[in-house]
Amino acid sequence: MHFNAEAASQNKKTVQCYICLQYNHIAKYCKTKQQICAKCGDNHRIEQWTAANDAIKCNNCKGKHLATANDFPNFLEQKKRMLNLINQYSSTSSPTTTTPLLHDRNEFPSLPNMYQRQQGHLHYDIFDELINLLTTKMEKIIEETTKRLFETLINNDATSSSSFSDSDEDIHILQELLDDDLIECVEDDSPTFEINDYEAKLDWILGSQPLLSFITNVETHPTIGTINGHELLTFDITIGAEPKATSPRLSLNFKIVKWPKFRSKLAQQLTLWNNDLSLNSPLDIEDYSILIANSIMLATQEAVPTSTPPSKSYALTKGSSKFLHATSHTTTLFADYFENDVYSCTDDTLPFHDQVTSQASNIKNNNITFSNTRKWKQITIEEVKYHIKQLRNSSAGPGNIHNRCLKNSSELLIQHLTKLFNQILKQGYIPTK
Repeated sequence: MHFNAEAASQNKKTVQCYICLQYNHIAKYCKTKQQICAKCGDNHRIEQWTAANDAIKCNNCKGKHLATANDFPNFLEQKKRMLNLINQYSSTSSPTTTTPLLHDRNEFPSLPNMYQRQQGHLHYDIFDELINLLTTKMEKIIEETTKRLFETLINNDATSSSSFSDSDEDIHILQELLDDDLIECVEDDSPTFEINDYEAKLDWILGSQPLLSFITNVETHPTIGTINGHELLTFDITIGAEPKATSPRLSLNFKIVKWPKFRSKLAQQLTLWNNDLSLNSPLDIEDYSILIANSIMLATQEAVPTSTPPSKSYALTKGSSKFLHATSHTTTLFADYFENDVYSCTDDTLPFHDQVTSQASNIKNNNITFSNTRKWKQITIEEVKYHIKQLRNSSAGPGNIHNRCLKNSSELLIQHLTKLFNQILKQGYIPTK
């Protein structure tokens, strides 16, 4: 069986509703219930029109022609739109593509070399080195101190059987303190110390408030039974509780803050800086950073109110007082441990905080030399905005510059911060204030 195939034909007639005389829908889907006149646009049929022919007005373009005419701009525009859609979906032709030339630098741009790819990350190397040094040194200090403490506790526990009754009494006092919510234990079932099939589980005790200590009756004793030739030291410690120290940070109430006022005050303070002044020395960078910080603080004081939380004080119970005035054998044990296991150990290296301070001082004083001269990549405004957006909604430090104030700052502050950061990279100087 054979059928003659005919070429597909498209309906190129513009669709117009005969009720509302609008385009792109038919009367079946028209939402207008009243017939619109094709001559005047009123709500009546065309047969009911009685005015003169020179009063004809199109309902679509307000021209002097019938709304159903096919020679006015709206009709021609709809017809052109219909033809474009037909050509778009019925055309089988596709744009020709040309093979790019191998030596065309626009098609195949040169890849950056290894130094160019890494120079954007070079300024993080110093900070990574400091962080690694901090982590390694801290782990070593904690590990050695904890090991010596556990060895001393285990040796005293194995050699002295008379300490059981005192330990039971201390455990009872600790339980009273736990009931009073003055201390708390960290919930962790993992062993604290393991050696030679011996396993011990020690609960880490955390105090909920600082303690004020007074040392009295300090006495020295002969060196019999001690190591390293140090004299045995005994003393009495009277411990009492004191309220927590007041935080240097201001408690700000951001629920009733007036951000427009904050931005206005901030812009007023930042305009005091002379933009024509060049930052060619560390002193200029210091002055610039101080002005920016003071501007933020003044705007915060102007627009962000402070809140004063109620102070809390705790009264010691009878069990707490009994524990704080413990027997003298605990103090003697601590003094012996401190003398023989801590004080007698000489430092093999420079103290950790001195190492960090020295390294940071070398960086700021440009005492560290590098093999290649580094060309820093300029920091953009978008980068500063992105990093400020990632800040937590908390205070940045004791300077009372809150991160929320940075997030709600003006465009002028972003520009000043970008300029300051680029000058810091260019000069190689970090402000100290």
